[in-house]
Amino acid sequence: MAAELQPGEKVVWTGVPIPVIQNSVAISLAIAGAVFAGLFIALVSGEPLAVAAGLIPLPLIAMYFWTRKTIERLANRSAYAITDRRLILVSQGQTRDVVSVDLADIGDVQRIVKADGSGTITISRTAGSVTRRPYAYLSPQGFIYDPCLFNIADADMVARLIEEVRENRKAFMRDNG
Repeated sequence: MAAELQPGEKVVWTGVPIPVIQNSVAISLAIAGAVFAGLFIALVSGEPLAVAAGLIPLPLIAMYFWTRKTIERLANRSAYAITDRRLILVSQGQTRDVVSVDLADIGDVQRIVKADGSGTITISRTAGSVTRRPYAYLSPQGFIYDPCLFNIADADMVARLIEEVRENRKAFMRDNG
């Protein structure tokens, strides 16, 4: 993240997404156990149709575990920062994608907060702001077309911080035109 900072820019907050499927080991084991128990019963019965029916869930289980690992890997390759000037979102996949939004261009700050305090913050841009391209983030809710800090800890605090720093930036720009 340090490579993305401009001279004199101060970092106010940094964070990373919490993996979406967290603490689901018990669920994973329960699903796998149920499938293997069904398969064992089918094999013991000796009926070919029962054995075939017992094998059907195996590709679904494989997809579940593959999707879980993929989401965790993507979450581990993203980072967010709020500075005294802008919001920075960095994603590292096959290419490094950096989204930078000047705080003065931030309009509405929306949040979805879970019971544990984690959540997603979506930032809308002001009508006159210039962007280099449309944003699109894939989340469990579908595509989000505004910058978003996906599944971060203490989402309410971070949203309030964005609003506070945005107002400070607007005041600075107004005073120093």
